[in-house]
Amino acid sequence: MIMNCKTIIAVACICLLCAGVSARSAYQAGYGSVPIDASDTFYSYALQGYGHPAEGRYTLEWIADGRVDVNEPLSFFGNDDSLFALDIGGDLYELEGGIWKKHFSTNNVSLLAGAVPESYKLICASENNLYGVSLDNHLSVSGLSRFDRTDCGKVPDAVAMAASEDGLYVIASSGHLYFIPFSGSSDAVDKGHLPFAAKSAAWYDGRLYCLSADQCLWVCEPSSGDDWTVSGYLNGETWKDAVRFIAVMGGRMYGMGFDGTMYRATCRSHGNLFARTLAVSDGKSTVALISLDLGAIDYRLVKAIKTELHSAYGLDPSAVLISVTHTHFAPAAMDWEMFPGGQADPRYLVFLKEAVVKSVGDALESMAPADAGFSRTSAALGFNRGLKGADAITDPIVDVVDFKASGGRRIVFFEAACHPVFPNIGKNRFTVGANYPGVAREQLKNVDGALCPVFFQGCCGDTDPLSQDFNETGKLLAEAVSAELDRKSVAIKGRIKYSLDSLAIPVQPMSLKEVQAFLDMNSGRSLDIEAVKNVKWARKMLDAYEKREVKTHQMEYFQIIDIGNWRIVALSREPVMEYALRIRALWPKKNVTVLGYSNDVSSYLTDDKHIVEGSYESHDSFFWYGEHAPFPKGTLDMIVDTIKKKVSR
Repeated sequence: MIMNCKTIIAVACICLLCAGVSARSAYQAGYGSVPIDASDTFYSYALQGYGHPAEGRYTLEWIADGRVDVNEPLSFFGNDDSLFALDIGGDLYELEGGIWKKHFSTNNVSLLAGAVPESYKLICASENNLYGVSLDNHLSVSGLSRFDRTDCGKVPDAVAMAASEDGLYVIASSGHLYFIPFSGSSDAVDKGHLPFAAKSAAWYDGRLYCLSADQCLWVCEPSSGDDWTVSGYLNGETWKDAVRFIAVMGGRMYGMGFDGTMYRATCRSHGNLFARTLAVSDGKSTVALISLDLGAIDYRLVKAIKTELHSAYGLDPSAVLISVTHTHFAPAAMDWEMFPGGQADPRYLVFLKEAVVKSVGDALESMAPADAGFSRTSAALGFNRGLKGADAITDPIVDVVDFKASGGRRIVFFEAACHPVFPNIGKNRFTVGANYPGVAREQLKNVDGALCPVFFQGCCGDTDPLSQDFNETGKLLAEAVSAELDRKSVAIKGRIKYSLDSLAIPVQPMSLKEVQAFLDMNSGRSLDIEAVKNVKWARKMLDAYEKREVKTHQMEYFQIIDIGNWRIVALSREPVMEYALRIRALWPKKNVTVLGYSNDVSSYLTDDKHIVEGSYESHDSFFWYGEHAPFPKGTLDMIVDTIKKKVSR
């Protein structure tokens, strides 16, 4: 049963009063941690955060898992219980206990002179039946336990086939996809031409998977009319050897190589992506500080999550901070149209939302009396990648807030500003992982098993790690935080207040004529990834002009949460380092933590120095993000002045 937030807090307060300890603790604090890596149920993720390589980054990895001991296999397929293979002589084999055993012969004739028109060239299976296509393109059905062929008529010249719950998907040599329903009319329905040459197909969980001739795994959800998207390719690291067939058995995907090697598909992951929540209450007001191991998130999803949290727990949306750590090795959680493989999987977004809601619920239910202390240290994690000379400074500050709760639990909020981007080479390029923030959290847990670490990302838009090894960066950050926990901190006391506001910043998009010229300049350069991105962007802008939807303003969201004498200022987008320096300077005598990547990550948030420099952060990045225009000079001053006026009211 889900309790309303006010009910949870009221129960907690009664318990505290009965225990006679409420007067000794400034706050109630709770912690929730829920995994947001669904690798076990996904064959592959599209990772978010890089425009390179041009093919995209997908986490599909083929692991060798025995052999398909069948002479010259023609077809390889599975159902809920078994894997099957059809050999050139018409014998059907089933994998039983790791051994391929003959199931039965599918031919009604003796093949003394080789194959005949009635011989099968393709077979697939549902839970109870086998479906085969013969050399003369007749579709037949039989039972699984014994061969009893029933002819179902002619089908288009088939090269691949898969059985869904409702019918058969048949791919013809012409490149067209056909659907043959199990009920009603048995006529083949043309579902259109595929954007690739399919060689094998499999069905699972509402999705049709196809292996193409150029060694890519494609996927679509036919019932929703989704476009075909790539889900993996022969990348030389996690997919090294060519695959001849794909099949699904019991929800697991398998592949068969041209040499008979059988492969098991896995989603390569470090297994350390989490939704972590720190919930804090002063007895009257409650805030939830949520950190997600994602690269980016858009305002629509944030708003949907906050609506769910309000419904489930009564939390004011302005009291909920949703921030991402900005790891570049997480599943896409928003559509980045310009990036290869930049589309978010709708199934993952549903899973993500449920995990976040559970994380907050766990934090609220685990609330206990807690005293909090603020301290500040530093760690030389990164360098300024966007500026030069005297302007190329960094923000090494690390803020640490330690909530010491009853029962020995310590919930530690810590913030640093550095991109989680390295390394983007080898197998790491295709591996799900929290990068250095995940390493830092794990290191802190190793120091104190009762410690619950929650990392938040600062204004790191122009800051990359000094080390190419994310383990080294994570350990360095953990050492700085751990040392600070042993020092005296400033006690946090006082009421909780919060607000969430937005600012519309005027921008100047290219004119229609300029967009067309930009498109012409970048067209015909398919081997240039920057040009390909620019073409996508220009076409998007032309569409916006046609629909009269060109944006002349961009929204910046800023959230201010005061937990007593500790102030959090959370900015949306990817703010560069200067934002943290300027905002902290507004209140030099107050404990101020400045976050980026909160509530919406839809572009960089730049300053005048970057604009003058013409840095990636100030210009080119806006094309990658698909924004209609970059921010103008004066954006930093506009935002800082607005925040200052908001707080002074």
